[in-house]
Amino acid sequence: LGLAITLTAISAVFFTKIAPTKGDAANYIAMAEGHDAASPFRFRVLVPWLGSLLPVSAPTALEMITYLSIVGTLVVGYVCCRRVCAGHIPSLLAMFMVFGASATIVNFENPYLTDGFALLAISLMTLALMEGWFLLFAVAGVLGVLAREPLVLVAPAWFATRRFAQAVSVTVAAIAVAAIPRLLAFHDYRAGILRGHPTLKQLLSGAVTSWGVLWVAAALGLLVLAYRDIQWLAASFLATAIVSSALATDTQRMFLFMMPVIFVGTAVMLDRCWQRQRLLVVAFTIACAMNSLFVIGNHLTGPKESSLPGMGLRVVAATLLIVMFV
Repeated sequence: LGLAITLTAISAVFFTKIAPTKGDAANYIAMAEGHDAASPFRFRVLVPWLGSLLPVSAPTALEMITYLSIVGTLVVGYVCCRRVCAGHIPSLLAMFMVFGASATIVNFENPYLTDGFALLAISLMTLALMEGWFLLFAVAGVLGVLAREPLVLVAPAWFATRRFAQAVSVTVAAIAVAAIPRLLAFHDYRAGILRGHPTLKQLLSGAVTSWGVLWVAAALGLLVLAYRDIQWLAASFLATAIVSSALATDTQRMFLFMMPVIFVGTAVMLDRCWQRQRLLVVAFTIACAMNSLFVIGNHLTGPKESSLPGMGLRVVAATLLIVMFV
C-alpha cells in the first residue's frame, strides 16, 4: 500500500496534465458538472456522477477518483500476485514495473477519464475470480460497465469457475446494463463510436509500446503458472483492449486493461528467477526502470519512441529476461 501510494502521489504531482477543456476530458468534466455530453461519453455515467458528489471542482474530483483507483488497482494486483504464491519482493518489483509502463503513465497525463475506475473494477474481478467470490465479481463487473462498456467482455470469464448459472446471470446483467441505454439512443451512440478508427499499424504499435518487454515477461510467467482461470481472464482482457482500441485512435491507452494479468504474470516470472538469479533480476529491474525514464521523457517532451537509448534499454531488458527464464 505504501509503495502504491508513493508512486501515485509522486506521479500526480510531477506529471504535466492535459488541458481539461479539450477532447474526451471536456465531456466527462461537463457530465460531472451536470451538463450533457457527446456520445459515447454520455453513457459512461458512473465516474462523472461520483465526481459530482465530491465537494471539489469537477476536474479535481475526476483526478481524485483516478488516483485513488490507481492506488486500489496496485494494491489489489499485489494481493493477486500473492494469491498465486509469488513472493513479496517479486510482487513489489512487478508493481514497480507495471507502474512505469506507458499504458499506466497515460492516466497521469489525462486523469479526467474513466479508465482508472474501469481498471480498478477489472482488477477486483480478477481477485474475485481467483477467490471464487461471485458477488464481488458481479458488482465490480456491472459497475465497470457503467464506466467503460467494453468491460462487458470480461463478464464471461466467470464461466471458468464452472458455475454456469452464475456465469450466465452476470453476463446477461452486464450486457443489459451496457446495451439497453445505447439501444434506446442507437443512432447517437453509433455516430459517437464511429468517429475515428486506428490503422492496423497504429493498433500494433499501441499494443507493443503499451507494456513493452513486460508482454514477454508476463507471457513467460503465465506459461509456468498452473492456474487456468488466468487464461480466461487474459483472453477476456485482451478482447476488451482490442475492442476499445478499434474504436479509438489512442490505442496505447486502451491496452491498460491488460494490467492485472501483466502484473501477475510478471510477478510469477520474477519469483521463479528470484531464488537462483537475484543479480539478473536486479539488473532486469534496473533496465526496466531506466526504460521507464525514457518512456516518461517521451510523454513529457515528445522524443520519438524509437530513440536509440530507449531501444537499447529495451534490448538489454529483453536479453536479461530470456537469460533469466532459460
